[in-house]
Parts: sequence; C-alpha cells; structure tokens
Amino acid sequence: MSPSRIPDFVKLNDVTSFYRPAQVNGNVPPPSHSSDEPGLIVLCSWMAASPKHIAKYTDGYRRLYPRTEILLIEATMAGMLFSGVDLTFALYFLNTYTKGHGIEATARQPIVLHMFSNGGGKNAMDLTARLHELHGTLPFDAVIFDSCPGLGDIKGGTQAMSFALPKAKVIRFVGWYMLYLTTLLYVLIITVLGLEDVVTRIRRSLNDVNIVSKNVPRLYLYSKGDTLVHHKDVHAHVEDAMGAGYVDVREEVFTTAPHCVLLNEDADRYWNAVMAVCSAGKVGQ
Repeated sequence: MSPSRIPDFVKLNDVTSFYRPAQVNGNVPPPSHSSDEPGLIVLCSWMAASPKHIAKYTDGYRRLYPRTEILLIEATMAGMLFSGVDLTFALYFLNTYTKGHGIEATARQPIVLHMFSNGGGKNAMDLTARLHELHGTLPFDAVIFDSCPGLGDIKGGTQAMSFALPKAKVIRFVGWYMLYLTTLLYVLIITVLGLEDVVTRIRRSLNDVNIVSKNVPRLYLYSKGDTLVHHKDVHAHVEDAMGAGYVDVREEVFTTAPHCVLLNEDADRYWNAVMAVCSAGKVGQ
C-alpha cells in the first residue's frame, strides 16, 4: 500500500483508496451505534475528477463525521466505456469492514454509498451488482446520487470524458473529436447488436429493488444549471424510484451550480441534506 493522491488516504490500487481516522489521528474509537455517524462512506467519484476537487468532499465528510472511515473509488474513461474498474480491493475492504464491525443490523454503524455523475454511477452499479452476486444483499443503509444519473447522449458523454484530456489546446481539440467518434462508434455497435447502453443500464440497475432494497433511504442532489446531466433526466429517475416502491426518496435541487460542484452554490444546504439522509439510514431504525 502507498499514499493516495488524496491527503491522508492510503492507495489500494489505481482507483481505490481509503481513509481510516485511527491511522491519521491516533487511537480514535469508531462511532457508537447510538450516534448518527456512519461507520463507512463509500465515495464513487466522477470521471477524471482531480484530487483537489475530490478532497472537497472527503474533507467535508471528515469534518461532519471525524470518526468515519471513507472508501474512495475513482472513475476512469476505460471503466466507463468498457469492462469497468478493478473492484477487487473495494470488495475486500467492504467484506472486511462488515465482518469486523458485525454484519447484523444492530451490530454496526450505517454504510453510505455516495456516487457522482454517470462515471461514479457506473462504479456504484458494478459494485452493487458484485455484492449482490456474492452475498444476495447489500450493506448500504443510505444512497446518495450527486449530479446523476443522466441519459445516454453522445455529445454529453464526450464532454464528460474530455475532462480527462490534457490541457494543451491542440491535444484537447483532437482528443475531443477522437472521443466523439469513439462514443459514436460505441452507440452504433450496441444499437446494431440490440444491446443496452451503459447509462440506461445504470439507471435501471440502481432502481432495481431486487438489488438495492426499497427500504434504503436515497437522496438526489442535482442542479438546473448542470449542462452535462440534465436536471429533468435526474428527476425522471426520482419518479421511477418512487414508482418502483422506494419508500424514502429525497431531492435537493440547486439552481445555478455546474456539474458536480453543487457545493459552490450552497455548501450548508448540501451538507445538511447529506446529514439528514445519513441519519435516516441509521441501521436498525
């Protein structure tokens, strides 16, 4: 194991790292079951997210819940388009955590899944699918959708992936069109083969009550100012969730914030909504 790009995190592999308060701050006891603190936050960041931008959310969680562990899974362009990222270490970490803190509902603190954009949604979908295959149930007690899920769109998908390109103008110009052609080719292939595109699969899977329990509270954080993931597409997923029988579905709709930077509009409102759903997801409630 080696230091991560995120301060105080330990790297497990190229996309997975974790933060453990006891390793940074000394012998810090875990949250007690009587508190509203989650025991673990699983953070699925957006595609090509920079360390400084991810740190705004990891630091925010650390301030809110100083005794909570954080598992970070980063999104990659290849993981979005092809087979997905390597979740081996994330699965091992989750299995170790649940066994070490008690798998029974009354024997551990809540585990919160927080995903950003369609890139984070893809990793969340793959993670929940693997956990369901392995255990039949999921350990998550609250789910947070940040700026997702959207709908499949060639231009929007290209724009999202282009954040991973170098800053040099010529490289970005050429790279953007190469990504556009790659995305177009992907859409043509799955259309000809009659397959489901990845974004549609994300939307369907994360509203599948056979995988994500309908009793798990969920929060949607999104903005009308988002030009990559349209707010109407996120709200449509909210309506689908309620139609599928999810019993605690919350929305916090921002007005001007761009994609995945809702904190810039109103950080207090953002974190208050997060704390509310984390409390609602308290195990045993």
